[in-house]
Amino acid sequence: MVVDLQYFDAHPDWGEGLTARQKGVEHLFAPMFDEVRRILPEVARLLEVARSRNLEVIHVRVAERTADSRDVGRKQRVRGLFVARDSKEAEFLPEVAPVGDELVISKSSSGVFPWTNLDMLLRAMGIRHLVLTGISTGGCVESAVRDAADMGYLVTVIEDACADSSPGAHEAALDRIVGGRVRRSAAKTVLAELEAFEDRVIPENIPPPGSDAWTPEDPYSAIFGTAVEPAIDAGRTALLLLNCQRFGADPAGGLAQRARAMGAGSAELTEYFSRAAAATRRISDLVCGCREAGIQLIHLPQGEVLPAGGDASPDRRARGFSFDRKGDDAAYLSGLEPALDEPVLWRGAAGAFNGSGLDWTLRHMGVEEVIVAGFSYDGSVESTMRSASDRGYGVVLATEACLEATTAGQDRLAKLTSGLVSALPVQEILDRLNR
Repeated sequence: MVVDLQYFDAHPDWGEGLTARQKGVEHLFAPMFDEVRRILPEVARLLEVARSRNLEVIHVRVAERTADSRDVGRKQRVRGLFVARDSKEAEFLPEVAPVGDELVISKSSSGVFPWTNLDMLLRAMGIRHLVLTGISTGGCVESAVRDAADMGYLVTVIEDACADSSPGAHEAALDRIVGGRVRRSAAKTVLAELEAFEDRVIPENIPPPGSDAWTPEDPYSAIFGTAVEPAIDAGRTALLLLNCQRFGADPAGGLAQRARAMGAGSAELTEYFSRAAAATRRISDLVCGCREAGIQLIHLPQGEVLPAGGDASPDRRARGFSFDRKGDDAAYLSGLEPALDEPVLWRGAAGAFNGSGLDWTLRHMGVEEVIVAGFSYDGSVESTMRSASDRGYGVVLATEACLEATTAGQDRLAKLTSGLVSALPVQEILDRLNR
């Protein structure tokens, strides 16, 4: 990864260098530009060897995505840093410019991860180790290193292929960030490591065959084929339990009270809570089976801390699904309380990945596949399934252990099977766990 070696901040005649000259302080930046000239051959050599091994090369730059910088980040705006997409300042220095289809990541901030989809791209390509070069060591490079380490990547900072405003600032930055999964290394050492690699082989993208079991209502099934066969095992699977609380499952709870206030009839409510009782029993069966098999359980209850649900999503507040996590509605259903060693991730949104830290928890636990169960009166199950598969997780919907508000919604949920999403009865999931 080459960080910000562009005309904006790495060339004395453009961008920050030009501004410094106009303000009469170019002498303060001269040491950094001298260091940039020194490291360019090292970076170019590293790129040459990485390309020869077919390794990914990623170029990071400060640049907005619009021609007039209207999408500039607030941090950059208040500092007066505008780098339009097609400006000279957005161009990379020619010695280290991208080649072919190498990824170019544009950011309007110091750190690259908060502003871009770089993390998702790295995960999609299976990349777990980042080697960083560029400027400045204590600025954009350090921000990238800190975020990458927090996200679980191995990081190597090439000490003589990074530059800062002074040698002292450069060394101080390295001292701050090195340790744990972050190491510093000399360019010659990394070059030798890269030269020892076997050439990286990128698998060909071959689409799966379509399915014969298509219907006019779902023409995509004819071209997308059936869902990937799930591999349920204790080492890489977690059970996600959504909304297993009194609010949506107790006839005296908040959902029932709200439904009555909106004119729901007794027959309608009786039918819903009959299905809720059946779903609760199947969730309990699934919980017991997963615990016995060593599957990690993650509880994802809903409930807020702030008065009037101030920390809930605006959509939840508008729908009337906001309630105090210390109140009666937030209480767990009997038999579905978390065990002492099971994570509980409270959330104030429908989808389990929004605002809960779930993705963070799953990736650091090494989870690759999730079983989804629980109550979906606000679309929680479908939102969670979609978000999980978009992030690359395999998804198994436990059909009788999930409850939608209506039977039509229940039937539709079980048909959302494609790609990484499959639907299995609880008993089949349990049978697979006991193989």
